[in-house]
Amino acid sequence: KSLQAKAKRLLQQAGLIALASHKNTGLFAPNAQDYSFHNALTMPKLRKYPYAPMIKLLGIHELPLNPADPYFQELQRLSVQNLAKRETQVEKHTQNLLHELAQVQKQINSRQTIPISIISQMIF
Repeated sequence: KSLQAKAKRLLQQAGLIALASHKNTGLFAPNAQDYSFHNALTMPKLRKYPYAPMIKLLGIHELPLNPADPYFQELQRLSVQNLAKRETQVEKHTQNLLHELAQVQKQINSRQTIPISIISQMIF
């Protein structure tokens, strides 16, 4: 899996966690319009670190989510505490991957030699 694909999946997971958490607190909360399967990027959680820089780095403008995603189905069965733990895990994975992608971007910008293994992870 490419680094970009991993990054996009982490963003999707963060969005699905936010949807599952929001569903636990009530679909009719005042900011319900921010929680939609149509575009995860509207969610307040994804407008903050580490998700916002990841979105900018990837250059994506929308991120649809699938309510039939098995990950979302699994999340709906979790307690509030376990959802919070999952959120922390995804956030840490996103921070690590963001750091890795930023290093690659820094190497590209400084025109340093990039190992072929890194390039192949980004492309394939």
